[in-house]
Amino acid sequence: MSENNNFIFYRRFPTYFDTHVFVQHLDSKDIPYVIKNEAMGTLMPQVFGGVEIWILSKDQEEVEELIGSLEETNEAMADTLGFEDDVSEYDPGNRVCIHCGSKNTRIFEKEEDYSLFHKVFKKKSSIQNKWYCFHCRQKF
Repeated sequence: MSENNNFIFYRRFPTYFDTHVFVQHLDSKDIPYVIKNEAMGTLMPQVFGGVEIWILSKDQEEVEELIGSLEETNEAMADTLGFEDDVSEYDPGNRVCIHCGSKNTRIFEKEEDYSLFHKVFKKKSSIQNKWYCFHCRQKF
């Protein structure tokens, strides 16, 4: 077997999901790969080091180009304000993210104030909503 047809370790992922998102991109370019340590790497990544992807050494440059283009696309999307064309599907009560300007947000936690003052004077507890942005993955 020639040296270019040997499988080499390429990258390690912490979860099964992350691994399969990555290999979908490899499949789209018909790049052969081997997944190693899938079962134990997913169950106990801190012990077994996660799930490994091995590729042919001859494909390494093509995989690097693929990863570079994906990262450029992700950075361009993250840096674009007002990127959402159709916001009609979002709840009109959604707040605009303070980090990226997206309206693709949801309340993820309601923090209620049950202080002694509120209990003694039978005042309604104050509620503060905490929001999560699905675009930039930030809490605000």
